[in-house]
Amino acid sequence: MAGKSSGTNKYLLTCITGGRNIIFVPGLGEKIFSTVPEDETVVYIDALLRAYRRLGRTGERIAQTLARAGREHFAAETRTEVARIRAGAAN
Repeated sequence: MAGKSSGTNKYLLTCITGGRNIIFVPGLGEKIFSTVPEDETVVYIDALLRAYRRLGRTGERIAQTLARAGREHFAAETRTEVARIRAGAAN
């Protein structure tokens, strides 16, 4: 992963996407976040998985959950989880 540093602010140049199964549904994943602070990458991925667990149905893949719930709703739920993790209220 290429990174860019400007003082103390570091951001990844990659984006977080919700995937597609290239065997069954070829295509690009849905962009959820364009840039993520490098030091919070794990927090965002953890939050994304927590949102997926909360919104997903039994046996449903993340791409199916994202398609059903919608990218904006899924991103909002992920942001809520990021805030909970930052506040130390994550279970």
